[in-house]
Formats: sequence, C-alpha cells, structure tokens
Amino acid sequence: MNSPEQRGNELAIPTQAPGYYRQQPPASESAVTPQFVLTVFRLWWLYALPAGLLLAAAAAAGVWLLWTPTYEAQATVWIFQKYNPLGTRAEPHREFVQSQKALIRSSSILNVVSSRPEVSYLPELKSGRRTPAESLRSMISIRDEGADLYAIVCQAKDPNSAKIIADEVLASYLTMVQEFSDQRSGERQASLATEIRKQESDLAELEAQLRGMLAEDVEFDTDMVDSKLAAIPVHPLSELDREIVNLDLQLVMIKREIELIESGKLPTLAAEDLQKALELHPELQLRRQDLDAMAAEIEQRKQLFQPGHRDERTEELQAERKRLIPELAKREKEIEAELTKKHQEVHQGQQDKRLEEQRKELGDLEHRRQLLVKRREEKLQKMVVSSGNKVKIELKRQELACSQELVLLLKKRLLDLEVGSRQVAHVRADQTAKIPTFPVEAAPLKKMVMAGGAMMLVPFGIAVFWEVRHKRISDAEDLKNRQLLPLIGEVASFPRLLGRRKVSERVIRHFEDTIDNLRTYIDLSSGSGQQVIAVCSSASGEGKTTISSQLASSIARTTNKRILLIDGDMRLPDVHATFQIEQGPGLVEVLTGEFHPSKVVVEEWSEGLHLLPAGQLGSQSPHRLLNGDHFEELMTWARENYDFVVIDTPPVLTAMESLKLAAASDATLLCVMRDVSRLEQVEATCDRLRQAGAPLAGCVLSGVSRKRFSYRYGGYSYY
Repeated sequence: MNSPEQRGNELAIPTQAPGYYRQQPPASESAVTPQFVLTVFRLWWLYALPAGLLLAAAAAAGVWLLWTPTYEAQATVWIFQKYNPLGTRAEPHREFVQSQKALIRSSSILNVVSSRPEVSYLPELKSGRRTPAESLRSMISIRDEGADLYAIVCQAKDPNSAKIIADEVLASYLTMVQEFSDQRSGERQASLATEIRKQESDLAELEAQLRGMLAEDVEFDTDMVDSKLAAIPVHPLSELDREIVNLDLQLVMIKREIELIESGKLPTLAAEDLQKALELHPELQLRRQDLDAMAAEIEQRKQLFQPGHRDERTEELQAERKRLIPELAKREKEIEAELTKKHQEVHQGQQDKRLEEQRKELGDLEHRRQLLVKRREEKLQKMVVSSGNKVKIELKRQELACSQELVLLLKKRLLDLEVGSRQVAHVRADQTAKIPTFPVEAAPLKKMVMAGGAMMLVPFGIAVFWEVRHKRISDAEDLKNRQLLPLIGEVASFPRLLGRRKVSERVIRHFEDTIDNLRTYIDLSSGSGQQVIAVCSSASGEGKTTISSQLASSIARTTNKRILLIDGDMRLPDVHATFQIEQGPGLVEVLTGEFHPSKVVVEEWSEGLHLLPAGQLGSQSPHRLLNGDHFEELMTWARENYDFVVIDTPPVLTAMESLKLAAASDATLLCVMRDVSRLEQVEATCDRLRQAGAPLAGCVLSGVSRKRFSYRYGGYSYY
C-alpha cells in the first residue's frame, strides 16, 4: 500500500487569511448579469444544447410545413412625361413620379380593381379583418426598373391571382390617367371657353367705363381720350395686381373643375365587364349548374324510353326547370343592379374625395387672395392722399390691365389643353404580367433560421429562470451577502484524470495548498478545544468526502499528531473507495457492539492517519445505531486515543443522522460546492444544524477554479 506522501498529493493555491475578500460592488441576488448567464450556460449546456437543437429542428420543420410559397408577377409601365393635363404648372419629374406611384397604390385605383369581377372572387381578398382594397395594398408594390420604366409588382399565394391583380391594377391606372387627360378634356375646354367669353364681356365693360372717365376729364375730346387711354403709364400697384391675377386664374380653374365634378354623371359598368361578372358570380353558377344537370337528366331519360312513353320523373324535371329559368333571370337582374350600384358607389367615393380636395384648395386660395386685396387697399389709401382725384382714372386703367392679362392667361390655358389633348400620354403600358412559374423564395430560410434560433434559446431561458428561482452559490460573495456562516476557506477543484492524460504538477500543488490553508486555520483554532471535527453538506455531491479525506491527510502529513477519519455515511459510504481499503467491518459493527473500535480501525494507511470505514449497514437503521450507548463509547475512545477526529457525515437534508454526528463534534464544517450547492438548501441546513445544537465553525467553499483564485487573491509564479 502506498504511503500518504505518495497518494495524498492533492492540488492547492495559497489563500489569504480566512475571511479576507477583495472589495467588489454588491450585486442584487436576483440580478441576471452577463456573468450569471455565462455561469448558467456552463452548468446547463450539456442538457440545454441538445434540447435546444431538437426544439430548433421542430420549429424549422413547423415553419416549413406551414409555409405557403409566394409568387410574384409584375406588369411594367413607362412614366416619362411631366405634362399635367389640367393645364397647371408642370411638376418636377421626381415629384411627378412619386405622385404616380402613390396614385397606383391609392384607394381610388384599388377600390376599382377590387370591384372587378376577375378580382373580387379571388381567395386572397377574402379576409375578414381587412377590406379588399387594404388586402390589395399589402400585395402591391412599385419597383423602379430604371430609365423611366416602373414595375407594378404583386405577390400572392396563387400565381394566376398574382398575374390577374397586376394586370388589373395596370389597366385601372391607365384608364384613370386616360380619363384625366383625354375623356374630360372636351368638357374642360368648353368650360374654359365659357369663362373666357365672360371675362371678355367684363373687359369690354371696363374699357367703356374708362373711356367715359377720360372723356369727362378732357371735355369729351374723342381724339384726346384715345391718346390718354394709350399713354397712361403702368401703375405702381402692377406687381401686386399681377399676383392677384394669378390667384384669380387658379380660382377660375378650380371652380370650373368643381363644377365639372359636381355635374359629372356616375359611370355605369361596361357591358363586357358586367357580363363577365354575371358569369363568374358563385350563386348564378350554382343555379346554372342545377339547370344543366336537370336538362342532362331529362335527355337521358328520354333516350331510355320509347317515343310517346310518359315518364313522371321527366315531367317533374321539366316542370321544375321551367319554374327555375324565370327565377334565374330575375336573380340575374337583381345581381346586375347590385354590381352596378357597387360600381357607382366606388366612383362616387372617388368623386367625393376629389371634390373635398378641390374645395380645400379653393378655400386656401381665397384666403390668400383676401390677404393680397387687403394689402392693395392699404396702399390705395396712401395713393389717394398723394395723387388726388386722378387716382380713380389710374386705378380703373390698372383694373382694365389686370382684366386683359387674366383673359390672356385663360386663352393660354385653353391652348395648352387643346395641345395637350393631342400629345402622347405621359404614361404608357410596356408589358402585361406573365404567370410566374417559380416562387419568390424556394424555401423560407430566414423564417426557419429565426424560428430555430428563438427555439434554440428556450431551454437556456428556462435554465436561467430556474437558476434565478433556485440560485446556486457561485462565489464567496453569495455566502457573504447572506451572512449564513463565516467562510473559513476556499478549496480548489479536485484534480481528476482525463483518460490517459496526467494531471499537471501545478494543478496538484494548487489543490494541496488550498487544503493546507484550511488545515492551518483549523490548527490555529485547535487551542479552543476543537478536537472532533464533523464535515457536513446539504446534499450529496458537494465535496464533503473529498474535504474530510484530504483535510485528515493534510493534518497527518504536516504534523506529528494522530488523526482518526470516521466514515459516518453508513448509507452510501465512500471513504473506503477514496483510500482503497475494505469497506468493513467498521462503524456499523462498532455501534452494534460486535467489535471494539481498536479492532476495526485501519492503521496500515499511514502512521499518523487511521481510518474507520462505515462497515456493512444491511437492513439496520442508522438512527437507532447512533442513539445507542456504543456511539458515546466510540466518541470517548476516539478522544482519548487521537489528537484529531474527522467525521465524514451523510448529507444533512437527506439523512438526519448527520445531526447526531454533528452535535457530538467540537466544530462542524459545512461544505458548499461552487455552482452546485443552492442557497435555499444551505440556509435550511444551517437552520437544522443550529436547532440540533451542532457547533457551526463556518463554511468551506470547494470547486473554486484556479482562475478565480488568481482573480480574487492573486497567485504565486508557479500558478
């Protein structure tokens, strides 16, 4: 059997004096910090990663199964001319194009498209939450193809629907542009010609009034009147009057447009469109199918019987069909009226919107004109003071000049309309849509990645939630903040062999030093009578056996004192495996009175360290064994024959006999393992030990990494 010097080398790092801490800012116990998340990942990745991969695969598969491919069809149109058919100032090209894009996706176009028979029955528009126009707007977009060419793009689940909608939007847009540029051009020209005649009549009246005023001034000398009429200079108010004239021109144009809108008749549905709508109407299709089925059955039954044979079923079918034909015709009339009414309602809404916009603009222009007239009157008062009575003649002349300029502008607008009606339209269809053969994307890769990534995080989110609810002890600060017990030492992680790889000498020395630091603290405190030391833990797997075994080995290795290590965990003993000795007989046999302690103590391990294994428990109760007289005799014998007694107790929360062992000791060490022990369990263990009368000396935090030691306390060069 190897000596303890050969078998007891266990890693270490030199800590500072017990209770020393590097100052760190306090943190909330429930705060989810990046460090906390990294700790959770380190603890749970082995379980959360496979679960996350499974959930991610399931989510990606679900997206794939629920995914419906989307097809894209596009119809192209040229938008290249900046001419405005209304005769007003031409817009900049960019603004004009933007206005045309907005017009294509406007309710004026989409309401007309959604009322078309080819579109109204498409399943893509059968949404209970949105109107057909809103559904169309979500499907339609405008794409710039370069060089004044633009594509009306429609995305739909069905390729035929995508083509139909793109073509119908293009057709409705071209129809509206044509209506604005050609169909109503004659009405606007006639209206503007009427306004010109009215203004010319007013102009003649003004000229007559001015002649009369000049005739009075020169005592009816006709030649002098003509010369004065031609020689009066331009009045200083001409610029202000010119602004008023321009506003008057715009007011005239808008008022005429309002009159045209108000007097316009609602268009009726084209006969071709109406017939197509009646053919596609679901109710009428069912009625026609019923009539066709009756006719087919009547023909079949006639072929079954000889001519002249009377068949009651045939007569019933003929009578029923004769009754249903008028009903079908009546229902067609009703549906025709409904479709026409709906079509007119759509156009009525468009006209109302246009009328509202024109009236708003009319109000703004009238307000601007009132402000200009007010300024003109203020200047006029100053002129009357400085010019005397002659100002009346000059003002009348200026009024005449303004009227002449207005007539000239109106004639120019009329000429623009006549020329514009013969010009090439500023938009022109390029190509209708084709039925798409391939979807927009072959697979929903982005959605699958997003869904998979989200589900990948679910297990880690659950782990974070679990750790927040049941917080583990990950640092000495957790024990310090709770003020449960004083921290008397930190022990490094126990070195373990990884396959055939040897454990580094540096790692072994690191563990040894942390054990020796703990032993030094206990040795310095032994003067107060701490002869029997019980090593406890809340649950199994928290380093209790490792701490007790290595602590006993360290005391025996560094002193000349006799140490007895008792394996008090009779249910699941582990000391015999650590030191590679036989399990029994041991503590169980001593407590039953079968053996004296001196007969079962293993002294061959080393001269200073003796071992009392747990023995064979069998069906006996540890509680009953510890409550007997033999336990007291064992403790008395151990105190008399050994300088130190270390008891490896069972977990406190799962085996209550550990309280008996802890109460019989002089000092109780509570083992807490980093990232394993939970705060609530440690709190419960402390409460139970205190209630049992166990002398709690403090906590030992095990499983601390070398990096953490170096961060908290610094380190020597061999680390």
